[in-house]
Amino acid sequence: MEWNCKNISELLHQSAMNVFAHRDEASWDLKDDGSLVTKVDTSNEQFLRENLTADGSFFLGEETIYQLGEAYVRKALAGTTYVVDPIDGTAPFAHRWPTWAISVGKMVSGTLVDGAVILPDFDECLMTEGPRVLLAHGIRKPSNSWQWQELTPPPNTWSPGGMIITGQDYTKKHTFDIPNPVFAPGSAVQSLSGILTRRAIAYIGHMKLWDIAGILPMLERLGIQTILFDGTPVTTKLSSKCFVMDLSSKKCWHLTQSILCAMPEVCKQLIPILQK
Repeated sequence: MEWNCKNISELLHQSAMNVFAHRDEASWDLKDDGSLVTKVDTSNEQFLRENLTADGSFFLGEETIYQLGEAYVRKALAGTTYVVDPIDGTAPFAHRWPTWAISVGKMVSGTLVDGAVILPDFDECLMTEGPRVLLAHGIRKPSNSWQWQELTPPPNTWSPGGMIITGQDYTKKHTFDIPNPVFAPGSAVQSLSGILTRRAIAYIGHMKLWDIAGILPMLERLGIQTILFDGTPVTTKLSSKCFVMDLSSKKCWHLTQSILCAMPEVCKQLIPILQK
C-alpha cells in the first residue's frame, strides 16, 4: 500500500486519456445539490475505483460517497483509503472550458499523507514523492516519458498585483474590497494548483473533502497555509473542527467555513479584509 509514483502517474495518464476520449459526449445533468454531473464523471470514478482498490484499500469518491453505508465509511476513516474527485470542475468541463482536473489523495487513519492531481488541458501533473512536490509537463505523452521538476515554496510576500482565485460559491455570495485581479475558474484543484505553480498568490472559497484531498498534502509540504476564516488551520488530519463529519448530515464532508489558502504573509494581509 505504499505510494507508488510510477503507478499513480500511469493511472492518472490513463484516466485523463479516457476523459479526453469521451469529452464530446459529456452532456450534463443536475444533482440534488444543484451541481453538474456527467456520465464521464461516473465512468472515470469507476475506473479509478477499480484500479486503486486492487490492493484492498478503501475508496471515497465524490459521485458515490453518499451511497456508502456508515460502517464502510468508518472503516475507511480508520484504514488506508483513496479519496478521489474524478472530475473537479465538472461545470467548466461540461461547458468546454479548460479549468478542470482529476484528483487522488491517499489517506491513512484519517490523515491525508500523499496526493496527485492532473490538469489535462493545462498538460500538467503534480504529485507528492516523499517530502517533495513534483510537477510534470507533457502529460498527453506516455507517463514514462514525463519530465519531472521539484517545486519550491512560493515567495512569502504580499503582492497587490498578484492573482487571487475565488471559489464559485464564494463569488456568488460575497464581495470584498481589494485591488488585486480575481479569477473564478470553477475548480478547486485548478485554483490550489495555481498557488503551487505561482500563477496565483491566494485562494478564497469553500470546498468539500474530495476537492482538497489530493492537493492538501502538497500545500502542507511547501509551507502554504490553509486556514478557515476564523484562523483555524486546515491540516492533513481530518478534524470535525474543519470538516462536517456527521454522516447523517447533507453537509457531511463540507468544510465548516470558507478557507483562505496562501503563504503566511499573504494570509496576514487578507484575513483582516475577509473577516470584515
